[in-house]
Amino acid sequence: PSCGFSFSHALVADALADEVNAARRARIHAAAARAFAERAGPELGMDAAVVAHHAIEGLLAGSGALAVDASKRAAELARARLADEDAAGHWANVAAVLARWRPGDAQGRVAALVEQAKALLRADLVLAAKEPVLAAIEVADAAGLVECMVDAAVLLNHAHPWTNEPYGVVDGRVVDALERTLAVMDDGDLARRADVLGALASELVFADEGRHRAACEEAEAVARAGGDPGGRP
Repeated sequence: PSCGFSFSHALVADALADEVNAARRARIHAAAARAFAERAGPELGMDAAVVAHHAIEGLLAGSGALAVDASKRAAELARARLADEDAAGHWANVAAVLARWRPGDAQGRVAALVEQAKALLRADLVLAAKEPVLAAIEVADAAGLVECMVDAAVLLNHAHPWTNEPYGVVDGRVVDALERTLAVMDDGDLARRADVLGALASELVFADEGRHRAACEEAEAVARAGGDPGGRP
């Protein structure tokens, strides 16, 4: 949306912005975010991304709640128009804002990272999706949120045509994250345990043959025990 004014050149805007200290710049952005939000109404509408941008830049001035709400709304709107990569960016912003503004909200941060990964997977960006999944597992593990660890880990077992890794690669970070999740999750949660084991088996394709086979066999056994006769993983 246009406010009716613009700089003659981007360099002019940059030069003026450089003369403003961080605290004042944050206050200006926070005020802009609130003004756009008030004009747009509770649902924010198509102004959501603009509100989110200014609110994020205004975090030092207390616009954290608005930054989270507007970023979530912008992500929802992006998904509705099938712009999943854009949606992933907005969810990444939610996670980043929570880390700075409300660092104790581990569950909220993990939920945002999981949504970011889901959006990237919808966009077939399989390798990019690994990073928010791994970040979510780390945050959840540190906070003792086992169910949240599992919510993230199961995303590594997906039905996309693209492999988890480039040919010949075994990502030790992914293997470690999956094994840590398996070590703490409920043994009785057979369906999701099979999903995590399936993800581990996929990650070990280029590892030692015996280790890969053992992961495959355990994944199949757990899937069958959970009532999946085809051994879904």
